[in-house]
Amino acid sequence: MVNNGTPLLDAIKIIRDGAREVRNQKNKQGFYGVLDLTYNSLKHEDYKTFSLTLEKGDKIFMSTDGLLRFAESYEMGDYKELFYKSFSSLKNVLENVREFERKDFDCQFLPRFKASDDICAIAIEVE
Repeated sequence: MVNNGTPLLDAIKIIRDGAREVRNQKNKQGFYGVLDLTYNSLKHEDYKTFSLTLEKGDKIFMSTDGLLRFAESYEMGDYKELFYKSFSSLKNVLENVREFERKDFDCQFLPRFKASDDICAIAIEVE
């Protein structure tokens, strides 16, 4: 438990240890699902499989949480803006996120555990 008298470095360690404990529960029955490269993630109760027929003009966008910082943490726009900007230039969206992180490399403007997160994204439009 972190309280007002806890030194900063001790508080960070307590919070990181707690985060690791929570992360170790991912993809377990009754806990949260994270889609990753393990077989267990594909079997998690939160994920459903389905199929659909795509038509000309349909769009699919998928990304890891590192790119979602655009809307969630860095407030560069909302999810709808992230979606549409990713189709006009996914590279520019990525560069904007990374530029924010470079300017706030020591996480003082926006406190977080690490300056940047991994990013993987794909934007597909059916032609």
